[in-house]
Amino acid sequence: MALGLAAPGPNTVGLASSSVSSRIPLGSLVTGDLIIDATGNSDTRHIVIFQRWTSASHSAYWAYEQRGGYGTDHRVLTYGLSAGSQFHPYHPNVLR
Repeated sequence: MALGLAAPGPNTVGLASSSVSSRIPLGSLVTGDLIIDATGNSDTRHIVIFQRWTSASHSAYWAYEQRGGYGTDHRVLTYGLSAGSQFHPYHPNVLR
């Protein structure tokens, strides 16, 4: 919905596809980019919307996230910042 894609919209794997987004370097994240874990199964895949870094050290960031039982959160996260993480940064093609 945030990307203005036609309903019902793609699932997590679809959002990580080249028809919807492009994988980018972590240091290139800008407001509105996605941090996606498209591996695993429907219980483990996840997406957050990047807002901004918490500091120049890029050790954490503010993001929007929806979680079952919690609703929508705006909180500081570190998904994708550790080596070997399954979360990767993507730039939505609609924002180009």
